[in-house]
Amino acid sequence: MVGEFIYIQKMSPKKTPRELIRESIQESIESAREKFRSGAAKRYASRNPQYPGFQRRQDEACIEEAVARLETIFHKMTPYIKSLRAYIRKPIEQTKACAVYLLFWKVMRRWEVLFGLARTGRNQELLELLRSLHENLDLIMLFSEDKKGSYLVEWFKGEVIEAATSRQKYEEILGTHPLSGEKLPIREMKTFIYRLFSKYPHNSYPAVMEFVDVFSEGLDEDLVAGYHWTRESICHLITAMSSTLIQLKALYGHLGDRKSFAELDSLYLSITPPSTEEEIKEGVKKFQ
Repeated sequence: MVGEFIYIQKMSPKKTPRELIRESIQESIESAREKFRSGAAKRYASRNPQYPGFQRRQDEACIEEAVARLETIFHKMTPYIKSLRAYIRKPIEQTKACAVYLLFWKVMRRWEVLFGLARTGRNQELLELLRSLHENLDLIMLFSEDKKGSYLVEWFKGEVIEAATSRQKYEEILGTHPLSGEKLPIREMKTFIYRLFSKYPHNSYPAVMEFVDVFSEGLDEDLVAGYHWTRESICHLITAMSSTLIQLKALYGHLGDRKSFAELDSLYLSITPPSTEEEIKEGVKKFQ
């Protein structure tokens, strides 16, 4: 969760998630429009025609380095997902273990596609799929923490469990500081992140604007803008990998496998250093 606070550090406090995301969207629209109004990028490219290609190659190199690192972590994580098969008899049984096992397989497939999208500069598609990935992880959390199993029963009937239900469960689990007892606005933070990704599948104006190349002021046929925005999205991929590891190690904690839990925790810490109390407070106060 703490890794997600990067998105809210410059926003005004004491606003609802809807108000915060509107503020963020307006800022991104104005920033993009100002770049085109000034024409500075187009003029620079006209004087230095090799620069857009150079910039794309720089972005590609940064993306490859980050994706290769995440891919290494993914391959180390994958055996723990496959090992969940030992906790079920058949993959068609309607049990909590089977539901979580199937959902984690979907998470694995999502990651394989995400790596390919990142390497080809397909930022729009990447962020749409990232939203789906987070919803998968939230559902895994919901089923793992649902003692009565009521949501699981509905799911096996073919019902769709709304994302808001998972956000409510997060608030129940993480909504109170374990030491101070302070109330934490977990639901509001999760809602903000959800709305942040929603602008891509819902075809919002700032999302569609990313299809324009600032250097040519035409459509992004050479993916110069695509690789630029994908490089900007690396932080989202890192956060998503952290979230994947959190849910997987939590599951092994529920299963009582301390060895696997410790190994996954070590893998998690390799990409997500522990946050200080000050960093946590700084992120939380934006919603208080």
